[in-house]
Amino acid sequence: MFALAIATLAAIATAAPICQPPAAQAASQATAPAGVLAANPAPSAASVAPSTAPVDSTTGDATYYAVGLGACGWTNSDSEMVVAINAPQWEAGKHCGQFVTITGPAGTAQAKVVDLCPGCASGDLDMSPDLFTRVIGDHGIGRAKMDWSFTGEVDTVAAPNAHALAGLQ
Repeated sequence: MFALAIATLAAIATAAPICQPPAAQAASQATAPAGVLAANPAPSAASVAPSTAPVDSTTGDATYYAVGLGACGWTNSDSEMVVAINAPQWEAGKHCGQFVTITGPAGTAQAKVVDLCPGCASGDLDMSPDLFTRVIGDHGIGRAKMDWSFTGEVDTVAAPNAHALAGLQ
């Protein structure tokens, strides 16, 4: 367990900076051991269950980053609808696997919390590039205001693993 926690912290420390151009993000993305890079399947309807997460709306800045091995312990891709939640709302990984609804200038989408954004202020979300395009628009915008809230749903297949990693069994 200790080695897994160290590997996760190392992955966070070497993650690409926020709003870096995509080519630079890919070049700076850390490479994890082959056994750690297992794909995280999309949740099925049967694996999504209600959560006790708050559903109040939050306003913050949306940014995007090169998705990879996240602080929740899963490897995701830039094309998935996933977010890194800000450090003040991280709560030791409590929100890993929970879904959020995000509304921005270009539209509304649902995404899963898979990572921590240590440089984000309270209310901010760091998004996968495809999610940023869907909710905010062109990547050239870089940063924009958006509203988001927890949906009350959680990926029950993925979440138990994340909660164990965060010590929330």
